[in-house]
Amino acid sequence: MTLSPFRAVLSAPGVRWMLVASTLARIPQGFAALAVVLLVREESGSFWLAGAAAGALALCSGATAPPLGRLMDRAGQAQVLVPLAVATALALAGLVWASTSGAPAAVVVGVAGLAGAVTPPASSAVRALWPEMAGGGRLGVAYSIESVVQELVWIGGPVLAAAVAGAAGPATAVLVNGAMWVVGALAYATVPRARVRRPVVAGRAGGAIRSAGLRTLVACAAVIAAVFGAVEVAMAAFARGEGSPAAAGLLIAPMAAASMVGGVWHGARAWTRGPDARLRMFGVAFAAGLVPLALAPSLPVMAALMAVAGLAVAPLMANLFTLAGTVTTEGARAEGFGWVATGFVVGGAAGSVLAGVSVDAAGIPATLLGVAALAVLVPVVGTLGRRSLSAPAAPGPSPSPAGAPAGATARAS
Repeated sequence: MTLSPFRAVLSAPGVRWMLVASTLARIPQGFAALAVVLLVREESGSFWLAGAAAGALALCSGATAPPLGRLMDRAGQAQVLVPLAVATALALAGLVWASTSGAPAAVVVGVAGLAGAVTPPASSAVRALWPEMAGGGRLGVAYSIESVVQELVWIGGPVLAAAVAGAAGPATAVLVNGAMWVVGALAYATVPRARVRRPVVAGRAGGAIRSAGLRTLVACAAVIAAVFGAVEVAMAAFARGEGSPAAAGLLIAPMAAASMVGGVWHGARAWTRGPDARLRMFGVAFAAGLVPLALAPSLPVMAALMAVAGLAVAPLMANLFTLAGTVTTEGARAEGFGWVATGFVVGGAAGSVLAGVSVDAAGIPATLLGVAALAVLVPVVGTLGRRSLSAPAAPGPSPSPAGAPAGATARAS
């Protein structure tokens, strides 16, 4: 095991700045939900309304991710992300007005949904670029890096949101979130490959989701996200049962930290198995790691077990992303990753709801065993769809340099 694969990817032309810029473009994702919850809860006094607003934000962003991804594939990523970022900032400002002026609940939820619908799909954009930036032989390493960065986004975003809300108030935090979207999109727009327009791919009636391999991966993404959503609810219930409700976040953090460790290990290792086989392998490891959670007798033990369960997360995600980058054509990748994002959003919402019902009806240990059983569906779905995952997509047309600066295509290849 060596870190030289990481050095090789990070030394490729344009990769380091793309990572920095794309991180700036994605930090607002981790920031947004908590900022919205804090704002609506403070102004309305209702946790129900705060949850409904955050849910509308998430579900609408998931619903529009595929068509916005398709638009990026055709018009260029920067050309789409920057106007969307401005629209998001305006919608969030509208949410602050609606919340602070005592607007009806339907208006608050509707404006939050509007903000979600125009949210820039920055994660889909950068994941679509990796096959071009890193090359096929290093794609697994690139998506290992991607998985680690995504964990940083989802850890750092809420921490930053809480800090800004605590220092300046939730309304300011939501406005800052809007500004962050604009700054991040403008930073990402300086990546030359992000400004390249790609010609329309022939025979794409029905879009990228016509790919059987992509449908398999969207199903896997939905299951993984359902597990995450259920685990978050179960950890909140467990912490409350132990008399420390505020410790719920401390139980999630070890899983995220261990996931980053697993991502580095996965990228540094030379693999003989293909990504489809590794998806199944890490799916089994993920499910097995969740089983002991049902036996945890205390908060410290649960935190340790969550760390063990998290080791397989980033490797699992890295292989899912790698496969998503290979089963869709070059001219449809952003749309393809948009469908994966939709799977994550829908699955996460369903997992949270089901876990809440299960905790009330069957208790925390039974819920956690059910979550582990749910996770088994990842390798099952991967096995059922293995033929679709092992067949690479037909080559798409080369990106057109139209709309890109001179030399951009050569530097990014």
